[in-house]
Amino acid sequence: MDATHSNAATAVSRIADGARVIFQRKDWSKECVVGSGKFLMISKMKTRTDEIVGLPYGCLVEWNKQEGVFQRVDKDDDEDDIEDYGEEDGDNRNLVDDGSAQSLTLGEISALKSSGVTGMELIGNLVKNSSTFGQRQEYSKEKYVQKKKDKHIYRFRVLQPTLRLVCEVYNCQRSQKINHLRVDTLAMMLSFANIRHGSNVVVVDGSQGILLAAALQRTGGAGRIVHIHSGPQPVIPAFDMFGFDEEWLKSIHHLSVDNLEVLSSNVRILSSSVVPAAEPEPSPPFKRRKLSDPQAEAVRFIQNTPMDSLIMSTRLHPKSILLFLLPFLRLSGNFAVHHAYREVLVDTFNALRTLGSCVRICLNETWLRYYQVLPDRTHPENNMNGSGGYLLSGTVVERDAVGDKSANLDALMEDLVQI
Repeated sequence: MDATHSNAATAVSRIADGARVIFQRKDWSKECVVGSGKFLMISKMKTRTDEIVGLPYGCLVEWNKQEGVFQRVDKDDDEDDIEDYGEEDGDNRNLVDDGSAQSLTLGEISALKSSGVTGMELIGNLVKNSSTFGQRQEYSKEKYVQKKKDKHIYRFRVLQPTLRLVCEVYNCQRSQKINHLRVDTLAMMLSFANIRHGSNVVVVDGSQGILLAAALQRTGGAGRIVHIHSGPQPVIPAFDMFGFDEEWLKSIHHLSVDNLEVLSSNVRILSSSVVPAAEPEPSPPFKRRKLSDPQAEAVRFIQNTPMDSLIMSTRLHPKSILLFLLPFLRLSGNFAVHHAYREVLVDTFNALRTLGSCVRICLNETWLRYYQVLPDRTHPENNMNGSGGYLLSGTVVERDAVGDKSANLDALMEDLVQI
C-alpha cells in the first residue's frame, strides 16, 4: 500500500505529456502546453518542449539557443564558477562607461556563442577580459554578473499553474485582458464574498476565467457555481490552465448574460446592460430565447436555490447586472465587485445605498508593493503596477422601513459632516 501511494505521489509531481505549465524567468512568466509536437516561443524562436515531459514540477531548465532544446540544471546559482578578479574593496568612482573596458569585440563574442560554449563559460570570458571588473565594488561585481546572466543565459523554473502564477502571467504581458486584476485584489474578493467549501456562488467573469477558477478552488467542487459570461459560449483560457477534475467541473452551470432575462419577467437584458422592461404591449409579443439544456438547468438552479455569494469582474457596467442578481442572494449573502475604473463603482455604490437592502457597503482601492530583500539592499522595487483596480463589497439584508431610515440617516450625517 505504501509503495502504491509513493508511486502515485511521484506521478502527480511529474510533468505529463500535454500538461499546462508556467515557465518563469525573473519578472517574466508564460503559460505553455508541453509535450510531443508542442512548442514555446523564446526570443522569437520556436523551441520544442519534448524534454520537459517527465521532469518534476519546480525544476530549473536552461534553454540551449544553438541546439534549440531544454536542458535540466541541477543548481540555481553558478556564480562560484566565475573566478573573482581584483580586490575585495573596490572603488567605482573612476569607472567610465564608454565601451572600452571590454577587450572582446562583438564578432569574437558571437564566435564564442557559435562554438557552443555554455552561458557561464561565456560570462567567465567577459569577466576575464574586462579591464574594470577588478576595480568594482562587491555589489557592483554581483550586479555586473547578474546583468550578463540575464542577457546570455535563458533559465526557467517550470511550475504548476496556481492562481498567483496565472495572475502574474497575465499582468506581466496583457493585464487588460483580466481587467488589471491582481492577486491581492483577487484574495480580497474571495474574503469579502465569504466563499468557502460547499458555497453556492454566482460568478460574473470577464477576466478570462480567473474568477471562476478561484471560486471552484474555494468551494472544492462541493457547492454549485453559476457562471455568467458574455457571448454565446464561455471564453475562459485562464480557467483551462488548471486542469480541474471532471467531478469538480460538474458543479459549474454556465449561463450567458444575454439569457438572464429568463430569470425574471420584469427586466429585459440588452447586449450592454440590464434595463427595466417596458410595459407589455399587446403586439408584437415578446419572444423569449430558447435555452439549451445546460443553460436551462442553470436557470432552474438559481431560481430555486438561494445563492450564498456573488463575485463580479467585467468590462460591462456592473450596476444594472448587480442590481438584477441581488434578489437571488440569500439574506446575509455577500458580494464583491471588481472594476478597473473608480467612477463605474461609485455609480454602483450610490445605487446600492438608494436601494436600502445592503449594509456594510464599502468601496476600496487595492494597493500592493513588492520589495527586494537582499543583505543591506532591501528596498521597494522600482517598477510596479500602479493599481489593481477598485473593489466594491457589501452584505444583503431584508429591505424594510428601518433600512430606508438608516440610509437616509447616513446621508444626513454626511451632510452634517460637510457643514
